[in-house]
Amino acid sequence: MQRWDSLRGPLQYQRRDPQAQANDARRAYAALEQSRPSNLGEASYRIYLDVLRARMLDTSASLAELSGAMSPPMTKEAFAAQLRRAHAAASVPFTLIPR
Repeated sequence: MQRWDSLRGPLQYQRRDPQAQANDARRAYAALEQSRPSNLGEASYRIYLDVLRARMLDTSASLAELSGAMSPPMTKEAFAAQLRRAHAAASVPFTLIPR
């Protein structure tokens, strides 16, 4: 066991491979694009698609950079939350690949 392994927390606090993030976003985007869940409003649906599109198009950007490029800009915490919600709505889990 490495020195900091005991400090690892939930997924949102772990760094993930950028290519895995983009692949997850592509899968979630494709699932949401095919059909919008009935319990999801149009505004939320559009935000989810925008957030997923931003993540899959720029794999090297940080959450702060991606969130600042959104229209209107949002905080990186809000961007990450929308990204998690988009994955949940699409029923696409995150892929964990150790770095």
